Amino acid sequence: MIGPLTLSRAAHDVIRREALRAFPEEGCGFLLGPADGESIDEAQPRPNVHPGPRTRRFVIDGLEYVKLEDELEGTGRRLAGVFHSHPLHPPVPSETDREAAWPGLVYVIQEVLAPGRLGELRAWRLRPGRDAFDALECRVD
Repeated sequence: MIGPLTLSRAAHDVIRREALRAFPEEGCGFLLGPADGESIDEAQPRPNVHPGPRTRRFVIDGLEYVKLEDELEGTGRRLAGVFHSHPLHPPVPSETDREAAWPGLVYVIQEVLAPGRLGELRAWRLRPGRDAFDALECRVD
């Protein structure tokens, strides 16, 4: 396990609320932080636009990424990662998650055990060779 990643209490709470709201589908969104650091201080939910069943997959519209990058330009802030939930599934990246992941970003997955019941939250970073994820120690501050 590498890290640690510091996740603000506010970002943590947003991730948890979005995971519960979206259940039984996967909730998702962006993770933001200061451009010069490894911390995440903000989570912004985005619609899951996956065209198939959203209970096991998520997609954030590519235009949402472009819009966010434009909004962040010159602010000293950056897109630090992406979060999503795993309804009725452990918070471990799937092969689909790996194929869609971008090097350098953090991926936070919130497990949802049942309606209104959250499980574990885990953080991951894609290896430079894009062949697997490494688990990150995640501290909520």
